[in-house]
Amino acid sequence: MNRVRTIAIVLALAAVGCTPKGAKVELNVRQIVVNDSVLVAHGADTVDFGLLHEGETAVQELAIVNGADRPMVVIGTETSCGCLEAKYDKHPAAPGESLALKLEFHSAGQRGVHHKPLYVQTSLAPERYRIIIQADVR
Repeated sequence: MNRVRTIAIVLALAAVGCTPKGAKVELNVRQIVVNDSVLVAHGADTVDFGLLHEGETAVQELAIVNGADRPMVVIGTETSCGCLEAKYDKHPAAPGESLALKLEFHSAGQRGVHHKPLYVQTSLAPERYRIIIQADVR
């Protein structure tokens, strides 16, 4: 019985490690609370995609939670290179509600360890929220 379990685990791990080139690697949705004090303090977060094979596209969906006492809108995003893409909800979020922000890191031609900044501008304050995208592409 232990031998069968060991073989099943080895096969499952082998299947996980064999993603085809150009495949998408998706992570679970994470929540980030944004409010005035976080923005004024130049708040930041990190999304770590870990080890990727060159050609894979890593996807992280974030829920940007409005922690302020007034409606919030994502005005725009700014990325540091064409390998990052950010798509976001454009409607206002009432206090306590969240907006979806989908990040995609395209690893084609991006070998090595990367720390790429993404800036999110909201209607709450002139300061932007910074998200550092990390990945090790081999």
